[in-house]
Amino acid sequence: MYSLIVSAAPDQWDATPAHFSVDRYLEHTAPDIATAFRLSREVADKLTKLPTVFAYETGSGPIARVGTIKDLNWSASTFRIGFEFDQNIPPIDLAAFYRASDHLGITAYEPSRTHWSIKDVDLASALEVAGLITAQQAEIMRLPIWLRPLPVPGTAVPKPPTQVIGNRANLAPTTQVTLTQEIDSTVPAVAPDHLAARIATALHPPQQPAQLTSPQRVFVVHGRNRELKADVVLFLKRIGVEPIVLHEQVNAGRTIFEKFGDIAAGVDFAVVLLTPDDIGGLSREELQPRARQNVVLELGYFIGKLGKEHVCALKLGEVEIPSDFFGVLYLPADGDGWKLALAKELNAAGIRIDHEKLVYA
Repeated sequence: MYSLIVSAAPDQWDATPAHFSVDRYLEHTAPDIATAFRLSREVADKLTKLPTVFAYETGSGPIARVGTIKDLNWSASTFRIGFEFDQNIPPIDLAAFYRASDHLGITAYEPSRTHWSIKDVDLASALEVAGLITAQQAEIMRLPIWLRPLPVPGTAVPKPPTQVIGNRANLAPTTQVTLTQEIDSTVPAVAPDHLAARIATALHPPQQPAQLTSPQRVFVVHGRNRELKADVVLFLKRIGVEPIVLHEQVNAGRTIFEKFGDIAAGVDFAVVLLTPDDIGGLSREELQPRARQNVVLELGYFIGKLGKEHVCALKLGEVEIPSDFFGVLYLPADGDGWKLALAKELNAAGIRIDHEKLVYA
């Protein structure tokens, strides 16, 4: 879960504390989350424990920053937000951030609306899947704040390759929190003698030399459950295969049927996510949760095209299994046990995986 605060003021996040309208709080937030986060002193304390993205409306600023709310006070009309950026996470190009909206739970209208929303999304995983932070930075985000690395002045590590930060010349100068300096700088490296640095190194040991062969492609069939989709895509990336998600591929003027056929023709394996997104049954009295129709259709397509040994279905919760699929094994997706089980299925099907990285995936 994370907070997203979007402002139209180009200097909104130049200095702490910042002031923000109370009546924009909890816009674009799911009703159950909005109920749980009705403003109170107890809720204010909860908000200081959430990772927060400090962003701008499209056209109002060049970047978004990840950080935390340090203290929060309010009057009838105005929040006073004390905040701090996470110096281990690079400034994120705003356009790249909004292009990852599907991963981040951001709706189409939010980039053009000043508001404060709360998303039921794992921010570290979503940013990593979108290529906006590295795997090590994602692990650092998951550490308690007191265990996180301390920046070492004058040293830096590269930004993720998908990060394209705006040109410094296009920014207004500031004499407080210097965003221009942050944009042209890279992420500080961790202090080698700091406990969090040793933890991060243990979680992600030095990468092995790149393989000469290209990673094999695995198609991810999914419904509406974004969290499970993001977890599966991230896991596949970490173990050295290339996940293919249909809506993330270019259309190139094709119909959806043509696009699916072209892309599916080039994959070696399919992971199908059976999540309870729809309801159906033989009669009104026998309705039960089931996967979306496109998921069932694509499940049958890949079994016919690749063979059942090259298809793995992950089943989340109580979801109806298609009758023609009875007798074919599926893996429960509750908890983390599916990761090792899926890796075994991939390996048995001849899909090359990085067994050393599997330990940390």
